[in-house]
Amino acid sequence: MLFLNDDKTEFILIGTRQQLAKVDGISLCLGDSNVSLVKSAKNIGTWIDSNLNLTINANNTCKAASYHLTNVRRIRKYLDEKSSHTLIHALVIGRIDYCNSILYGSLARELTKLQRLQNSAARIIFNIPKMCYITPVLRELHWLPVLFRIQFKFIIITFKVINGHGPIYLQELVKLQQNGAYNLRSSNKGVMLQAPNPITKKTLGDRAYMCAAPKLWNSLPYHVRNEIDFGKFKILLKTCLLI
Repeated sequence: MLFLNDDKTEFILIGTRQQLAKVDGISLCLGDSNVSLVKSAKNIGTWIDSNLNLTINANNTCKAASYHLTNVRRIRKYLDEKSSHTLIHALVIGRIDYCNSILYGSLARELTKLQRLQNSAARIIFNIPKMCYITPVLRELHWLPVLFRIQFKFIIITFKVINGHGPIYLQELVKLQQNGAYNLRSSNKGVMLQAPNPITKKTLGDRAYMCAAPKLWNSLPYHVRNEIDFGKFKILLKTCLLI
């Protein structure tokens, strides 16, 4: 029952630079309108581009969050630390965390942009100079760095999938190792099996859920993987990533 607005409809081709270079003069017609080909598109608040390097998503996230960060900086002298933390978390950190699991395996330069933004937010909360060493500040706030925030979200999704609370299409992609005829030390440790046919494309293949989920899940300590309570699992996981 979805109605499409012909004039507002766009389409995007996704592939490598070499693949996209082979496509020339493609057009699409919807009703009486010609649909325009775009290099980037927005879907439920997330920007994707034709190469899936998510550069535009990182840039737009930084742009939106920086706007609010600047406004909070202007009024910081009128706020106490607790109020600053609340504003920063709602207006800035929330944007950094939104759909951040899709950034797994992204280019380091894109994550660096988001990390700088998080560092600036932490400094504003404590009202400290720009050149101040940031690691102790993040630890005091109990904030994971951006790279680990992405891994945290990814593993949380995997936990829900393993316990039957995730989407069906993801549940079909994961499988835990079952106990065999012999009681091996590797049995019953919540080990996730790797994809039976590994994807060979290093640029995008390693970012696929069926490849990334086993890699991240199996890297967790035994006591974290085998925790079944969601609340306790989140605490254990965050502690593990903070170390």
